Amino acid sequence: MQAHVFRVGPLGPQQFLYVPVLADSGELRPEHVVPAPDDARGLAALRAQLGESAELICAPELSEAAAALGCAVAELAQPHRELRADVALAVVGEARLPATRPLEARRMFLRGLGIFSNSPAWEHACLTGARLSAELSGSLFGEPCALTVALQASPDSLALDLAQDGAIEELGLRLAPTPGFAVATLSAAYRLSARPEFLRGAPDAARYGALGAAFLALAAISPELCERELEVQNGLAVELTVRAQLHSLP
Repeated sequence: MQAHVFRVGPLGPQQFLYVPVLADSGELRPEHVVPAPDDARGLAALRAQLGESAELICAPELSEAAAALGCAVAELAQPHRELRADVALAVVGEARLPATRPLEARRMFLRGLGIFSNSPAWEHACLTGARLSAELSGSLFGEPCALTVALQASPDSLALDLAQDGAIEELGLRLAPTPGFAVATLSAAYRLSARPEFLRGAPDAARYGALGAAFLALAAISPELCERELEVQNGLAVELTVRAQLHSLP
């Protein structure tokens, strides 16, 4: 058995979680997760649980303990970085950034937000107060999707309006610069320097997916290119055409 291992925490004084992801299936089994006060004891407990023949491939932050046990060390692949962020969010609490089924919907939202928040479009919107919008059409997680996302950005928040079938839903999103391991995992997985928290509205899979697609398209525009159309696909579950616009200030 081969497993990729990462650490989550600290959860408290000398308290970490050591999480193995099975290499052949990409599966994380909760019963395999081990709490321990330090890396050496965490990896030793994992090896005892998975079997002495188990091959542990450890994330770089575990390199010292891994070397002592003769375990390999390798950078985490992107899916494992995202999975580590999922675990960290579950540990610190998800009331304002709830998990969904499929979990891929929230990941899609976080990927898009990470790209958008590091784009010239975000910087321009924060500096000028310009309004941005994205019109989506296609299918999203097996359901038809036709809606418009309008937003205004500041360095630490987003005001979001979702318009669909004549109704407008307001979502307030705050980027909370909460110190700690959860933000560190979000940074490694999505280039986010803060934890997103919804202050208004209750995101579900459809809203997460729509916002993630809108963010990807909005990241592609700029003051020089005020309109852009983008095809967004995610396996067989998401096929969207997104028309993004940067609206001129009055």
